[in-house]
Amino acid sequence: MGDELFLGPDASGAFRPVRVYSIMRNGKSYTSVVAGQMASFALHGVERHNIRTGQALLARENLALHACLDFDAEIYLLSNTTEISQKYQVCCVGSGNDDRIDV
Repeated sequence: MGDELFLGPDASGAFRPVRVYSIMRNGKSYTSVVAGQMASFALHGVERHNIRTGQALLARENLALHACLDFDAEIYLLSNTTEISQKYQVCCVGSGNDDRIDV
């Protein structure tokens, strides 16, 4: 608690500094959590409407990471029961988000 972390990526791929005021997990107050644990954070330095699903809290030493917002890929479908058209949405394993495929 009290640490300065970086929240992001935002819509432009940038990370912004935020300060952690408190951490709650399973209805109890904690001083720290580790990667993979679910927790709620009270943050200073960001408004609620600027936070979205899929963002991460990173320590300063992890800032060398680059946010990838768009990429090109070749996709091979082995089996599909739906029609694929413009703005088709698929859940990509590993991203944790629904991603749109522009065909």
